Amino acid sequence: MSGLNFVSKIMMLFFAALGFGWYSCMQHYADKAYAKSYNLVFKAEEAAARHNYKEAMQLYDEAIKVSSSQYAAFNNRGCLKIKLKDPGGSIDDFDKAIAIEPNFEGGYSNKGYALLVLGKHSEAIANYSRAIACRPCKQIYISRAKARKIAGDLEGAAEDLKRAKAASESPPSSKKLHRSTYGACMLCYGSPGS
Repeated sequence: MSGLNFVSKIMMLFFAALGFGWYSCMQHYADKAYAKSYNLVFKAEEAAARHNYKEAMQLYDEAIKVSSSQYAAFNNRGCLKIKLKDPGGSIDDFDKAIAIEPNFEGGYSNKGYALLVLGKHSEAIANYSRAIACRPCKQIYISRAKARKIAGDLEGAAEDLKRAKAASESPPSSKKLHRSTYGACMLCYGSPGS
């Protein structure tokens, strides 16, 4: 920088500051969009709790349009699709939630549940295993035990039930919407057909 004249140095500093300001502005916009999307997810949860599934689906769709990095919106929309008897349609949503937040065990567990409903037992077990790798908890071990039992692996199912007894408490049931541990994320635990 010693070979540059004073005006060139000032111009470089100006453009560096301008670039930083642009980045800060874009970050602020992204944060505002994410916050708006998160609020839409909360509204969708409330609509789902009132059994207004059409409104909930529209709100999840809107949340995703506002911020495509809102993993809770993809996850919860996937859960809603399962509730509406469209487990096949939920897989893509869970994949997107996992791509955004690779350590969110709910995405893997929910995908496992959808795959189990679809009769894809080995894929379901693999997704439950990924969920356990992210966060070993009682309910996920129980879900994997059910999948193993359905697949005919009674020994593996028994082992998972033993692990469930020693594991941490389960996340809240999907019957209740929750925001504490998981932010605005629903989990679709249960047995196929429930």
